[in-house]
Amino acid sequence: MTLPKKVVDAVLLLAHGGPRDLSEVRPLLRRVVKTRPLDHALIADIKERYRQIGGYSPLPLGGYTCARQLERRTGLPIFFATQYWYPDISSALQEMRSRNFERFVALPLSPFFNAFSALGYEGSVRRCMARAASNMHMRFVDSFERQALFSAIWGDAIRAHVRRHQDREKTFVLFTAHSIPLTFIKPNDRYVASLHEAAARIAHRLSLHQSHWTVCFQSAPEDKRKWIGPHIEECLPKIAGHGFKHVVVAPFGFVQDHIETLYDIDISYAHIARRFNMTLSRPPMPIADTRFSELLSAAVQGALA
Repeated sequence: MTLPKKVVDAVLLLAHGGPRDLSEVRPLLRRVVKTRPLDHALIADIKERYRQIGGYSPLPLGGYTCARQLERRTGLPIFFATQYWYPDISSALQEMRSRNFERFVALPLSPFFNAFSALGYEGSVRRCMARAASNMHMRFVDSFERQALFSAIWGDAIRAHVRRHQDREKTFVLFTAHSIPLTFIKPNDRYVASLHEAAARIAHRLSLHQSHWTVCFQSAPEDKRKWIGPHIEECLPKIAGHGFKHVVVAPFGFVQDHIETLYDIDISYAHIARRFNMTLSRPPMPIADTRFSELLSAAVQGALA
C-alpha cells in the first residue's frame, strides 16, 4: 500500500525506549522517573533483569527494522524515535525539518489507547515541536487494535503455539497488557473495555471456550500507586486451581520483545507457573510476522482518511 506523499510526508514510529547496554540503565531510569527519587536498589534490580536477558534491550533494533519494513511498504520516509531514550524524538523532528517535511503521522508501537502511554507519546512530540518552534502538522494514531490484521496476526500465532500441546483441553490462553495506575483510568476510559473486546475477537477466531481464556495485566512496578488488575501473579494460581497444565501467554498489549516479555513473562511469570506445576510459554511477537508492516500501513491510512 503506497501512500501519496501529497497527503503526508513521513511517518514517525514511537516506542518507550530501552538501554543498548547495562551502562544506559541508570540514565534511562532517570528520564523515566523524572524528579522522583531514584532508588539504588531499583537500579541494581533492573540491571540484573537486563543482564539475564542478554544485557540490553532489543527494542531499538526492532524499531529500526520495523521502520525499514514500513518504508518499503508505503514508499514514505519512516523515522523511529523513543520517548525516553535514543534515538530521541527531537533528533527525528530535526531530520524531518531539514528535509522540508510539513506533514507527518505519529504512530506509537502500542496497539491500545490509554492515557498513561498514548497521551504521553503525543505530549512528548508536541513539546519537542514547541521547543523547536516547529510549524509541522502532526496526525496522531492513538491505537490500532481494531484493525482486522491485528486479530489475524495474534490469532494465527496463538493457534500455532497451542497446537504444540497435545492436551489442549488443559491449555489456557492468557491475554496480557501492561498495567497502568488507577489514577489514569478516567470516566468512560476505553482501555480495559478495548482489551476485553480485542481478546474476545481473537478468542472467537480460535473457537476458544470462554473458560479457556481471560485478560489480565502485567509488569506493574512495586510502588505506592495502585495499578489496575487483575495481575498475572494473581491469575496463575486460579488457572492452576481449575486443572490447567499449560498457560499460553499472549502479550497482545505489546508488539515486540523487550524487558516486559523477555524477563517478566519468560523468566519471572514462568517461574511462578512452575510452582503450580504448569508450563508457561508464548508465541512470537507480531513484529516477527511478515504482515506486521501491512497492519501499520493500514493504521497510517486510517489516520489520513
